[in-house]
Amino acid sequence: MPDPTTKPPSPRPRRRRRLCGLCLGTALLALLVSALVHAVAPPRRHAPAPAPARFSVIIDGGSTGTRAHVFAVGPDGRPDLARSAVMRVSPGLSSFAADPARVGESLRPLIEFAREEIGTAGGATAEAEVRLMATAGLRLLEDRAREAILASCRDVLRAAGFRFEDAWAKVIPGSDEGIYAWVAANYALGRLGGDPNKTVGIIELGGASAQLTFVSDEVLPPELSNNFTFGETTYTLYTNSFLNFGQNAAQDSLREVLRSRGIYLDFNFFVFYSCKNTTSLATPAIMGFEALVASCGVWDMPVRLGDASKTMLAMIIRNSVPDVQGKTKSLKMDTLRGEIIHETRRYLINRMPTRSSKNSTLVDPCAPRGYSHNEEVMVRTSGASRSTLENQYVDSGNGNFTECRSTSLLLLQKGKEKCKYQQCQLGSTFVPELRGYFLATENFYFTSKFFGLKKSSSLSDFALAGEQFCNQDLSTLREKYPNRSDEDFSRIEYSNQVGDIQVEWALGAFITLMQNTSSKPSHTAVTSTHSNRPLFAVVGIFLLCGAFFVSKCRKPKTKIIYDLEKGRYIITRIS
Repeated sequence: MPDPTTKPPSPRPRRRRRLCGLCLGTALLALLVSALVHAVAPPRRHAPAPAPARFSVIIDGGSTGTRAHVFAVGPDGRPDLARSAVMRVSPGLSSFAADPARVGESLRPLIEFAREEIGTAGGATAEAEVRLMATAGLRLLEDRAREAILASCRDVLRAAGFRFEDAWAKVIPGSDEGIYAWVAANYALGRLGGDPNKTVGIIELGGASAQLTFVSDEVLPPELSNNFTFGETTYTLYTNSFLNFGQNAAQDSLREVLRSRGIYLDFNFFVFYSCKNTTSLATPAIMGFEALVASCGVWDMPVRLGDASKTMLAMIIRNSVPDVQGKTKSLKMDTLRGEIIHETRRYLINRMPTRSSKNSTLVDPCAPRGYSHNEEVMVRTSGASRSTLENQYVDSGNGNFTECRSTSLLLLQKGKEKCKYQQCQLGSTFVPELRGYFLATENFYFTSKFFGLKKSSSLSDFALAGEQFCNQDLSTLREKYPNRSDEDFSRIEYSNQVGDIQVEWALGAFITLMQNTSSKPSHTAVTSTHSNRPLFAVVGIFLLCGAFFVSKCRKPKTKIIYDLEKGRYIITRIS
């Protein structure tokens, strides 16, 4: 018979053990499933968390003006072109060659602009780099003047509050300028880092120089070949900078050609010796002697002269030089040779008046009819008894597209006798065959925009627009383009304003600098270490619960009995 003082066994310990085992098994099962999923499934990736905006300022020191480009780096580490900004001031840095101390003042508006743009966007000026990259304008200066200008710029940039080092203010080589422009164009088109054969070439026309850069499969001279690596792709680029072939420099060079080829003569002298036997002459304007001969086909040039120009040349030689070693008595245009041309030109130059004249005229076939511009120059006459002749000249427009084009072609062949390659397509420079697509930027773009041409217009469309423009007189152009000054019709100066983001070499420089300063591609996805946090949290809760119940299950088994000696109930361990 059971002891009436002993309580019946409680079912709780058994129930507790079952519950403990169930919780522990569930937790272990969840942990096992989580481990299997994590081992089998590929790691999940996600974009990095948004980071504070970073900025960089690149100052483009061009020949006609200086631009400050503010570039932003987006949260993904790529250029954020929508947040970029640009400001331009003029004149260019090279115009301060006579007073370098003043060049720093020209940078202050650009610095204030960059500071405001970065501050408005929530960036920190102290963390933004500023770099000055000068181009052809400073390349043309003497070393002393160039270094004085750069020193003045460094003084201002050091105190601007940006990150700056003295080495960051420099003159970049023309090849770098071309590569940067190529990088910008192909980045904008989404072709950078891909197949080299699908990239586009770049033709950039600046103020003092022109750049040509493209991928070529020809064997290139080492001095004209550059390897550029982006990501895992390496491009072999032909890149060349043609100094003095920028729009403004070429205009000046063209006038030098006109002077040296016999057009830049005293007006009265020219009319007397050229037209004394002529009762009617439409325009007393001719091309240089070499240009005329070249246009006749002697040097295989593509443009030919009309009968009027041929007659005019014949009159000059016959009337000015009665007998050049007996070679002009029976003159025929198809028998002209360089020796006659040079002797005739020397004769005319040596017969120029020695007095200072205000009646001297330069007849410019590339300027519209009716245009005139005063200019003071120093004329050097080799072989003459005097060394220099100082005159004030009048640049008179003739508006003859054919003569302008042939004279320009002559300019492009200047220096060809110094060619050291098997062939030189442009002066003394080797240019490989142009293949693929090309993007014409800067002044090429602005010129096509001025004429209202489409982006896909052909070269013949371009030439036709130029011919129609050049053949109009100044009064007609004033009516058609009322917002342009007379000087614009001789040398088109393009707008200082940049509306939308344009493809410019400064963008390519920014992209290249970003790549060089990053150890890893900034756009690489980051493996997530937080994607399984919810699952691990659930498993952790289960483990805690399991541990709690295990501790409960491991509590010693006891029973309550009545102690006769103590006269009360006590708890005792069951062995």
